[in-house]
Amino acid sequence: MFASRLYPTLLQLLSLALVGTTLLACSRFDDKALTANRDGLALADIASANPQRVIIIGPATTETLFAMGLGERVVGVSDYCDWQAAEHLQRVGGLLNPNLEQIAALQPDLLIVEGQSHILRELAKTQGFRLENASIASRELWVQQVEHLGQLFKSPAAAHQLLAEVNGELRRIERRNRPENDHDRPKVLIVINRDFDQAAKMLVAGGGSFLSELVKIAGAVNLFEDNERGVFDLNTESLVRNPPDIILEFDLEKKTQGGRATTRPVHPPQANSIWTRDWPNLPAVANRRILTLSGRENLVPGPRMAGTAKRLAQIFSTQAQVSPTIGR
Repeated sequence: MFASRLYPTLLQLLSLALVGTTLLACSRFDDKALTANRDGLALADIASANPQRVIIIGPATTETLFAMGLGERVVGVSDYCDWQAAEHLQRVGGLLNPNLEQIAALQPDLLIVEGQSHILRELAKTQGFRLENASIASRELWVQQVEHLGQLFKSPAAAHQLLAEVNGELRRIERRNRPENDHDRPKVLIVINRDFDQAAKMLVAGGGSFLSELVKIAGAVNLFEDNERGVFDLNTESLVRNPPDIILEFDLEKKTQGGRATTRPVHPPQANSIWTRDWPNLPAVANRRILTLSGRENLVPGPRMAGTAKRLAQIFSTQAQVSPTIGR
């Protein structure tokens, strides 16, 4: 379930999905980035840009383009993309292990990379195709990316529709789960990754992460909401000073039910026993409020964020019903 910090699949997924200064030094879609990138897309070129053969290193951008109805433009995706409509596309490695020969053979006119890669930047220059870097750590940055893709692919209406659907659903979830008093929100420790056999060396979500936003939409609050970083290595001494009401972890392995994938929350005995052994005095541990959300899509800031928020609201609500005094 939980990989060691050196397990490449999880580390790469985290690098792609939760881009932050702890993991990567990424350019963001600011005002200039909406019309240019550091590898030479001239300021005036976006007016004529309309890519037809796109390779995407990063699951969030892949899901967004497909959700905008532009999937037919995509010719290659990263190894860690699990968007069903993209299953037939050529896999080209990932940010840390790109398949340069395969990328060149697909003859793209645009390569979108979630993160930074010197190797891919040099390949783009050598082969003569455009490269754009994306940072999608937060919901705000995802909104900016959708708007940018709408301009780049001459599909502003598709961008507007997608944003209206996702943001509309997120607003509805927030209205249904907003507590009467903010002090009633349970404090959630969002554990992105930790050692497999101990509750240590934890990578957690800060206030700059889209997960922090989704937890709040679901009616709780990130224990480290005031930390502006997207993700960071936790000094575990801070858990003693500021203990969580709920511990939220993620299981990236797909579960199946009746032959279909599911992302229902689970309470794995192994994870609970590890926390009980290592941190028995934390309120979340003593009260058995250790929750696990299954499915890689929960770590991808894209069109499926509303689904993640809904699942979070469901498990938080269930915990509140079991323990009415969960909030303080």
